Amino acid sequence: MAKWHGDKGWYVRMMGIAKAKGRIGRMTAEFGHAFPDAFVRGGAVMARRAKQIINEKGHVVSGTLMGSIHSEITDWRKEYIEVSVGTWVHYARKIEDLPDGGYLFQAFEETRTDVLKYIDNQLKRIVKRNAGL
Repeated sequence: MAKWHGDKGWYVRMMGIAKAKGRIGRMTAEFGHAFPDAFVRGGAVMARRAKQIINEKGHVVSGTLMGSIHSEITDWRKEYIEVSVGTWVHYARKIEDLPDGGYLFQAFEETRTDVLKYIDNQLKRIVKRNAGL
């Protein structure tokens, strides 16, 4: 509610500030947990597609490579978060470099817009839930 305060000008009184602070506090806490999780899950979308590509191209021998592809946070600083999608299998690079290989890069190319939309939706949910929208 805005009111004129004599010769000093206008002032605004905000009601419900305790409720607003509580919501912001809950949202901040939830972002602390959900923010990195949204990125890792977004990377998992890309990892699933990479596994499908390996299978489609017939590079499955034992399933070790497919089973080892995962998404993880590799760096998280004030300015950015870095999520890697990859594998620990030593021969993975050889398959990636085959003429018909390219499962990780192809998965990246095919899913990057979907991954970004997924992350965006997850973070918007937190804001909506805590803002009472």
